Amino acid sequence: MEIRVMVISHLPYIRRFVQNVLSKDHNFKLVSSVSNLMQAFSETEERQPKLALISPDFTRLAEFEMVRALFSALDVRWLIVSDENATGTNAGSTSGKAYGIFSVDVNDGDETVLKALRSLVKFPQAAAKTDSVKEACSVQKPLESATDRLILIGSSTGGVDALTEVLACFPDNCPPTFIVQHTGSSFGESLVRLLDGRCAARVVAAKNGMEVQLGMVCVGAGQSSHLHVVKREMLSCRLKSGSPVSGHMPSVDELFVSALPLAKRVVACLLTGMGRDGAEGLLELRKAGARTFVQDEGSSVVYGMPKAAWELGAAEKRVPITRMADTILGVCRTSSRSDLKTMG
Repeated sequence: MEIRVMVISHLPYIRRFVQNVLSKDHNFKLVSSVSNLMQAFSETEERQPKLALISPDFTRLAEFEMVRALFSALDVRWLIVSDENATGTNAGSTSGKAYGIFSVDVNDGDETVLKALRSLVKFPQAAAKTDSVKEACSVQKPLESATDRLILIGSSTGGVDALTEVLACFPDNCPPTFIVQHTGSSFGESLVRLLDGRCAARVVAAKNGMEVQLGMVCVGAGQSSHLHVVKREMLSCRLKSGSPVSGHMPSVDELFVSALPLAKRVVACLLTGMGRDGAEGLLELRKAGARTFVQDEGSSVVYGMPKAAWELGAAEKRVPITRMADTILGVCRTSSRSDLKTMG
């Protein structure tokens, strides 16, 4: 059985080391060697490796969240390859030993490294976990009737995994959904492809004037403009130029505030993330009649944005990420008009 391997390192001697080790076991085949995370994402999509070996310095970059999420989606096993004898930041000063079973060191010896790789291949498939998550979703089935709701989601650090878990439970006729995720400028389209592959609904990158209908998820990420919701004859998105808001472009606060004229139809949530982008906007939405939720601390990678919103009184409930889709779509099963009667 051929095991396809990719190495991700800016250090030529690390790439040569991996190539040399793999040549000693004909079951392994090096299919790609890249020097940055954008290349790693693209090559993973195209080459579909089974294993990825990565320098430790890359795992500390914010952009690694995107690559790691893709690894999880495609069941790519990964581990760190480092050199504990190296000095200087260019060589990577963090010892791979600190990463336990998820690391190998160039000084460990070829056979020790190969043994680690063989063990990693034998780990249970991640797909089994994905299937169990989907089975746990009580809202995967299509909505029984049309809804006048729209969904707004904001997220940052840790948000890629959180969004993947939420959207995996969305049916193909979900309410129009608008998302702002903080990510690097190079990864917007990559995020859309990743989420689209995990969601029954159609996930698209936000474009100015684009109509957003039932069964569509519109994503603003890595763009040089803010994502706004606009309601004229049809619900649509608008891309607005300007300066960063709450330190971000696009900004969750900008998305939330743009939807205030539609607040009584809105179901909005703020997921894991650093800082407080979205907190003020969520508060304004709740005051205007929207249903609002935040991810709870226990399931958040960084309990910054949800905490800020909760302390402001912007959310009616804190929800674990495993129950967020159920919570959002449960509200959407009632129209905004009947919901208001219930609330009154």
